[in-house]
Amino acid sequence: MEFVPGSHRGPVLTHRSPGNDPRVMALECVGEFEPAKAVPCPLPPGGATVHHWRTLHHAGANTSSIPRRAYILVFRGKERPDPSFTGYSWNAEKATAAQARREAWENRGGAAGRAARSGRGFFGRVRSRVGRLLRS
Repeated sequence: MEFVPGSHRGPVLTHRSPGNDPRVMALECVGEFEPAKAVPCPLPPGGATVHHWRTLHHAGANTSSIPRRAYILVFRGKERPDPSFTGYSWNAEKATAAQARREAWENRGGAAGRAARSGRGFFGRVRSRVGRLLRS
């Protein structure tokens, strides 16, 4: 990993999908910063890092035959977010497979739809009773 010290104190810089491909989940910074200021912080296999969510960082190419996985947690303080903020344009442009799956899941009713289709829970009971009424 490499980190740009102090970058978390500045404004959020413009990002895009690598190669301008909205199907790619990753982001790359295209805003103005000095890549030469990045500090290498090698991590051993299976290692982890904790850093401010706005710190510019990157990992080099994965040269192993094993997929690289990331588990990302973001915490925020008690400050209230700006209610006029509607998100970053580069995230709105994304069209990843994960987003397509989530959208399809929500279109099928999300968690409530899953419960109804499975026959479990409140929605499943309602569906079952409606079915019995219609059959009688």
